[in-house]
Amino acid sequence: MWRDEKRLYSTTKFILYTVRGFNFLLIGVLGLGLDDSNEPTLNFKTLVNQSFLVALEIIFYIGYLIAFVVKSPIIPLHT
Repeated sequence: MWRDEKRLYSTTKFILYTVRGFNFLLIGVLGLGLDDSNEPTLNFKTLVNQSFLVALEIIFYIGYLIAFVVKSPIIPLHT
């Protein structure tokens, strides 16, 4: 891969996929920590006891799903 003629294309594609996946993960984590609580927290015990809106939980789930699908070797995304 790295000795191929298209190594610059491959590197650019890898970086773009990594950044896009990270952006979905970052939005999910920030949304989870900055939800309607009194103060922002990423403490697991606090987040487990906190209730979220169902629509918001679905959005977080989709964001995490997209992030992990992009970062794992799923066939259609890694050609």
